[in-house]
Amino acid sequence: MHITLFDIRKKYIIYVLTKATDTEKKRERIVIVLYTIVEIQIQKKFGFEKRVLYYTSKAYVAQLEKGDYYPKLNQVIYVGIVDFGIFEGNDYLTRHLILNAATLKQELKDLEFNFI
Repeated sequence: MHITLFDIRKKYIIYVLTKATDTEKKRERIVIVLYTIVEIQIQKKFGFEKRVLYYTSKAYVAQLEKGDYYPKLNQVIYVGIVDFGIFEGNDYLTRHLILNAATLKQELKDLEFNFI
């Protein structure tokens, strides 16, 4: 099996060539779209948490144009590399998801926030 990865406008297209004869040349196309925001912040600024939400939300809604279908929306992952404490606790890595308050299930999976 041969795998080739192309980066085209934030879309990662993986072509998988499976075993086949020269005349068959089976090719499967798998499209993976990744939207990741990586920010490095040395000093905490007023409104930092709001800015993180704003950037991530903006990247989410910017994926659609007028008339597009909502299922075209892809997950947006925020990664903040910071040199200061943001949240309570001593964990150097925190992951924030949208959870159902009653069940603690993650049913809205398109936004994720990670801080290192």
